[in-house]
Amino acid sequence: MDLKKEVPESKIGYIENLANQSTDLTEHESADDLELRLQPNPARDMLRIGEQDGAIKIYDLLGRLQLECPANAAATGIVDISTLQAGMHLICDASKCKLLSVIR
Repeated sequence: MDLKKEVPESKIGYIENLANQSTDLTEHESADDLELRLQPNPARDMLRIGEQDGAIKIYDLLGRLQLECPANAAATGIVDISTLQAGMHLICDASKCKLLSVIR
């Protein structure tokens, strides 16, 4: 499977370098600005997301899109993840990604 066909180009670098992210912050950034806030994590059926930038997309670790929540629906901050299989997923908005653990 070609990962570049499934995942937007802007997210491929994130997936490839997930373990090697730089932790250097500029004077105007904080660690909270660099990632999505997810509660709870691990999660079962519903996920609360802090401030996000646009639509939410959830990928499995092979880069396949599993769930998409448009920006207007994501604005509520609550996403129904009951259709996701148990395991690790990558949840992304327009500018940030974070690992999510789904449990059943």
